[in-house]
Amino acid sequence: MEVFTPAESDRLFAACPSAARAASAVSAQPRSLADEPGLRERARALLAGTEPILAATAAVPNPVAGR
Repeated sequence: MEVFTPAESDRLFAACPSAARAASAVSAQPRSLADEPGLRERARALLAGTEPILAATAAVPNPVAGR
C-alpha cells in the first residue's frame, strides 16, 4: 500500500471528478461497499448540498485528510 503525504493526498483528491470525490467522501472507508445504490444517493446528495457531511463546509472534504 502506498502512503501519500497530506499535500499529495489533497492534490490527487482535487484532481478527481466531483462525483468521485463525493462518493469517496460519503463512503465508509476502508470497509467493503455493502450498498452501492445508497452510496450513489448519498454522493448525489453531497453534490446537491443536502448531505449532512456538508454542514460545516461548502467543499467536498477529502476523506483521508488528517490521517
